[in-house]
Amino acid sequence: MDSVKLNFLVKLQSEYISYMNKIKALPSEAIIRNIDEIAATKDVYVFLNQPGNLDGGECQYLLSLDEPLRLIRDQWLFNDKDISESMGCAIDSICHQEDEDEFEP
Repeated sequence: MDSVKLNFLVKLQSEYISYMNKIKALPSEAIIRNIDEIAATKDVYVFLNQPGNLDGGECQYLLSLDEPLRLIRDQWLFNDKDISESMGCAIDSICHQEDEDEFEP
């Protein structure tokens, strides 16, 4: 792994830990109100940590941002308001299986 990618992942982890610590300090009602944001933050964090999801140029640019995790999460939530396409893909995947035992989420 090159140093740019490694530096980005370190920054990403730091931002994620800081975010989760803030969430843990909230009252349970606030956590429940923000559950979509919390889940999206985790999803983005996991995605960005998977090999091959970012190239070197993307890592370099994202590394220059103050809060890349928050920015990507917010953009993703903004663009993904309509879940019908992703939900449709999930339903199609399940409905078009030859054997239901093949499905493993």
